[in-house]
Amino acid sequence: MEDKAEFRRQIRDALVHLYDSSYLADHPLAGTLVGTSAPGQIARAQALRRLLKEAVEALRPPQGTSVSTPDWRSYQALRHYYIEGTSFLETQQELGLSRRQLQRELYRGLNALADLLWQKRQPVQERTLPSGDALTADLEPLRRELEDWALKREACTLHALLRQTEELLQPMLQRANAQLCLKGPLDVPVLVDPVLMRQALAKTLRSLLSKSDRGRIVASGSHTGETFTLALERPGEDVDPLDPNWQAAVLLLERQGASIELGRADTGEVRAVLTLPLATRARVLVVDDTEAIHQLFARYLTPHNYEVVGTRTGAEALQLAAELQPDLITLDVMMPSFDGWQVLRDLRSDPRTASIPVIVCSVLDEPELALGLGACAFIKKPVNRLELLAVLEKARAAPDRGEAGRRGLPAGS
Repeated sequence: MEDKAEFRRQIRDALVHLYDSSYLADHPLAGTLVGTSAPGQIARAQALRRLLKEAVEALRPPQGTSVSTPDWRSYQALRHYYIEGTSFLETQQELGLSRRQLQRELYRGLNALADLLWQKRQPVQERTLPSGDALTADLEPLRRELEDWALKREACTLHALLRQTEELLQPMLQRANAQLCLKGPLDVPVLVDPVLMRQALAKTLRSLLSKSDRGRIVASGSHTGETFTLALERPGEDVDPLDPNWQAAVLLLERQGASIELGRADTGEVRAVLTLPLATRARVLVVDDTEAIHQLFARYLTPHNYEVVGTRTGAEALQLAAELQPDLITLDVMMPSFDGWQVLRDLRSDPRTASIPVIVCSVLDEPELALGLGACAFIKKPVNRLELLAVLEKARAAPDRGEAGRRGLPAGS
């Protein structure tokens, strides 16, 4: 009989080493949860990592659940500490929990995760891991160097990175009579280490060209939510996942918080799909006559890739909203001379600001009035950090956000 307590311990151990591919590939859970369905060391590590991340996300409470509930706290604790790699102390501060409280929430979350994954175990006869596919010895120096690499992520466009990589590989492309064709929106900025990204693209292109019956690779892009997807397609045979170039690309991308997967397009071409984080910072205009609120909101939001701009008067708020076109506005009501209700009415009557989501934050418990005047949400002061983040996330994800360029993305992209 299998020991569920040991199973839970293994889950915690795998989460601690979530981004160490060589560790995950030989982990007991790679056999228990992945088994023979993903041949190859890199493929096993990717499959186990994806399974664990999806399981954590499956614990996210349904929309409308209060952020102060135990389920929300344990989900947030797992996501921050294990998935995002936030330190224990930073997770404490982020969630507003004591050390003991955070330990308790992580314990609860791990138990829930074990219950969920217990049902996904592979049949015993399918758990034996394939042998003879260890990480190529030639890649060990790269793996060690990446462990010590001082990561420097910057906002870059894939159009520029692909053209730079194409220039780097030009002699090889000419010998192979190959061509790189760029299609679709590739000028959206992504957050990557440009040195590692160029090397990852070069390794991916080398791997794709190794078994192509025509020297033509088509690159196209799309973005959803917080990620950008780059698809590289070419006709011909499948790429060998044990190809050293492919494995090097996996390692280079994982070091930057990105990923790559193999597949086939609907038209039959071999397809390498890279998933990269978007380099977007949502701008929040904080309208409140109390300086302490500006400082508090900046402390709450800056670690989550928000840019906070503050103003203490309603008149200046209207001017800044029109000029800066912020992604979101938080609005106090009790302000001298020009109260928040009037500011909200003026924002909604001006075509330049009418579609900007406004969250009213006030000591006055008037959610119906706020929503009736055009606010998208209401938060009663004192503001809870998790509630603020959840409300802003929901407002940004709303389908009627307005112009595509509002978050720094090209219109029509």
